[in-house]
Amino acid sequence: MNSGPLPSVVVIASLFPSARRPVAGLFIRERMFRVAERMPLCVVSPQPWFPLQGLIRRFRPNYRPPQPAHELQQGIDVWFPRFLSLPGVARWLDGFFMALACLRLVRRLRRERGINLLDAHFAYPEGYAATNLIDMAGQIEARPLLIHGLADTNVHLQNTVNFIQALEEKDKLFNFVPLPNLSHSFRGDGLVAALSASADYLSDCLE
Repeated sequence: MNSGPLPSVVVIASLFPSARRPVAGLFIRERMFRVAERMPLCVVSPQPWFPLQGLIRRFRPNYRPPQPAHELQQGIDVWFPRFLSLPGVARWLDGFFMALACLRLVRRLRRERGINLLDAHFAYPEGYAATNLIDMAGQIEARPLLIHGLADTNVHLQNTVNFIQALEEKDKLFNFVPLPNLSHSFRGDGLVAALSASADYLSDCLE
C-alpha cells in the first residue's frame, strides 16, 4: 500500500441522520464512519427546500423538517446545505440545484482540508450532482461505483443507465456492479457482492 497521504473524502448524501431525523440514512453513516477510521472524512447532506414549504408543514408537520446548518457527529463534521426542490415538479433539476448548493462549501473544503475524493450515495440526484461538482470545483478525483439490483422497482435501472451515459459522454471512469434478481434491499449473496465491491473500491482509493 502506498505510504503517501490518504485521500480526503467528502460524502454527498441527502439521506443522513441528524438531531431532527435520527434514523434517516443510518446505513450510510455506519458505512462511512467506518471509512473515517482509515482516512479523513466529512459529510455534506443537501436538503430539499423551497420558499413555501413551511405552509405545507401546517398540514403535514413532518414534511421536510428543517435541519441545522451543521452538526458534529462522533467528531465528524456534517453540513446540511439547502437546495431548491419544488415538490412534485421539475425533479429532473434536483441534481443541478444540489450541485449549486454544495459548490461553495465543497470548494472551501477543497481549499482548507484538501478534499480530493467524493463519495456520493444514490445515482440520482447525488451522483449527478457529484459529477457536476467535479467539473465545477476541479481537482477532485472521480471513479463512481454504481451498484444496482436489476429487479429494483423503487429506483428504476434506467436512472443508473442515464447516469452511465452521462459519465461516458464526459469520458469519466466508473465501476458498475449489476446484481441480477435483487430488489432495492440487498440480501444473501447479493449483499455479499455489494459489500465486496464496496470494499474493493475503497481499497483502491487507499492505495
